[in-house]
Amino acid sequence: MAEILIADMRRVQPREALGEQPDVGHWFVCPYSAKHFKGYMITVPNGISVPQVRLPLNASGPHEIYIGVYHGHTPFVQDATAGYAGARHFLRLRLSNDACFDTIESEYYSPIKDGFHPEKEFTLNEIMEVHWRDANLTGQALIFANASGEFASHTFASVAYVRLVPLKGDMWQQHQLESPRDDTKRLVATFDGTFYGNYPADEQAIRAYFEPMRDSDFQLVMWATSRLDACYYLSKVGTPLQALPEGYINRRYLLTRDFQTWVRRGIDPLAVAVKAAHDCNLQIYGSMRLQGIDMPPYHQFHGAVTFMTQHPEFWTVAEDGRRMPHVSIAFPEVRQLIMRLFREQVENYDLDGIHLLFNRSYPFVLFEEPVVRDFLAKFGEDPRRVDRMDQRLWGHRSSYVTMLMRELRAMLDEVGAKRRRRLAMAAHVMNSVRNCRYFGMDVGTWVKEGLVDHLIVHPCTSIEELGEKRVMPATIAEFARLTEGTGCRIYADLYPRRLPPEKIRQRVIEYYDAGADGISFWDTYARMWRKSERSMIRIAGHREELGDWAKRASSFWRKVPIESICGISLDPRYGVQTHG
Repeated sequence: MAEILIADMRRVQPREALGEQPDVGHWFVCPYSAKHFKGYMITVPNGISVPQVRLPLNASGPHEIYIGVYHGHTPFVQDATAGYAGARHFLRLRLSNDACFDTIESEYYSPIKDGFHPEKEFTLNEIMEVHWRDANLTGQALIFANASGEFASHTFASVAYVRLVPLKGDMWQQHQLESPRDDTKRLVATFDGTFYGNYPADEQAIRAYFEPMRDSDFQLVMWATSRLDACYYLSKVGTPLQALPEGYINRRYLLTRDFQTWVRRGIDPLAVAVKAAHDCNLQIYGSMRLQGIDMPPYHQFHGAVTFMTQHPEFWTVAEDGRRMPHVSIAFPEVRQLIMRLFREQVENYDLDGIHLLFNRSYPFVLFEEPVVRDFLAKFGEDPRRVDRMDQRLWGHRSSYVTMLMRELRAMLDEVGAKRRRRLAMAAHVMNSVRNCRYFGMDVGTWVKEGLVDHLIVHPCTSIEELGEKRVMPATIAEFARLTEGTGCRIYADLYPRRLPPEKIRQRVIEYYDAGADGISFWDTYARMWRKSERSMIRIAGHREELGDWAKRASSFWRKVPIESICGISLDPRYGVQTHG
């Protein structure tokens, strides 16, 4: 059976949702001419109300589904001066029997954050085709919608064509080979609570973050539950997120405003997330960032009165007595609060474990009163006057964090015994064992005492130059030696967040060769919508097969040249970039 190309989007229903001229309330139909075919794309701004449209597929059996999208020229000077090649793009779509919408996002790269990837740069006379997913299409249609939420403001949704490739013969064998197995469930997703600025609006929106991980190599999800006592659930120990004043300038303004929908409805988003994860055969851990504050002048955290704002006496303290904007684990009151929050989570929700983010809001111990007092008693010296590289100081500061880890492990064992299962503990740590110790993480003791089940190695601020701003294979080898023969698993946090599929494949192989047990993906929400990359990520647990999949990685996207849109030439020789 040959592949099916659906290039005429005028076939969508209802026809009344389409318009021949751009206007609010309709999808704009644009005829275009590509190098080898002609078609009609549909496009619409995001953030406005337009009907969803339905595209009959008239296909049966399993297929690969590729979506062609055209990003077009940005209509905003700010984007153009920032260096975007075209408009940012968010398209929502689902098959007719799906429970929720998925999203396709444009795949631009920031040279500063992501590096240069010239092979994947595209121009204004190209359609970008991405592999969306594989599915059985018998009796199915595709449903398209534009995106809502402020994160998508000033952006567009478009569909140029749909390409369906039957999974037959060698293609079917490849599909079967990519199916997850017990030994390929090696991937970790981390949701640190940002969600592109808008908190998920409802149950379907939360589920939409988990569904792309169904039938993939993902096993664990670290789901944001709190930043200390500022909670992303209806907590009675901490404070559920409170809204900032109307119009307040803070990057979490929209997040806190959106969360109030859950508060008003009395529905707990953490309970929804736990059910969604388990429905997708994923384990889910409650994830806590140990609270610091945003940089001033926009430093009011979530607009709420929190433990940190109420108790500056529990902040970390520098050698000269200045208070630093982090809570200190050296204080029993801080450790007790962390314990109470995690106990509430594992007792009241069907979580599979807990997760601490030691890669943010550090340092966790400096020169607070208990630290100075205990160091003087143990060593007869004032720690504020010893060299900062003194190993005694490192070990002493680490002892308070290890104390917390022991207390958490004991609590998890207690609750786990009642639930007749082991509740796991995971931690994001820094990019070398030495760097961990300097910032108070004695990972060697944690592993030796069986306190942690998973260590996720993350690129962080270093006390020494460690090469590129990513986790280096040599670092993974160091951690692998530390955990050899134990039950603790090591994961490399794959950075930068945005990489072409082939570079993802190459980097993952490097980590496995260095001894990684699996791969972690920070800000997973920002990776699942970049579909060509997601297509590579979902199979990144196939450690033994990845070496043979270079060609497969390059198949997840392609550029399709187009010659004109709406009868207007896009010939690059004659000034496409300067039209208008």
